[in-house]
Amino acid sequence: PTQFGRLTKLTHFDLGDNDLTGYLPTQLGNLVSLSDGFHLNSNGFSSTIPTQLGRLVRGLGSDGGRNLVLCYNSFCGDIPTELSALSDNSDGHHGWETRFLADGNYLG
Repeated sequence: PTQFGRLTKLTHFDLGDNDLTGYLPTQLGNLVSLSDGFHLNSNGFSSTIPTQLGRLVRGLGSDGGRNLVLCYNSFCGDIPTELSALSDNSDGHHGWETRFLADGNYLG
């Protein structure tokens, strides 16, 4: 729901493995205080990834969180260039690209 975007002081967001479907609300980009991770893996999302998620870059990776986990969905379109800064915050073992494309099911 778009109301999740109001949780601006949230530090960890994990709704992985919940059979959620539809699109990712652009308001999720308002969760700029995330430092411990953003997990929406293993659901049924089939939309594009909103460019607004690029705002999460500020918090993710600043304290070792480094987790933007969107794998095991069926996203389509291009990976937003706004997310490219996350590759610079990789922990060297599991960077965002691996966690994003782990299932190879990207219709871009």
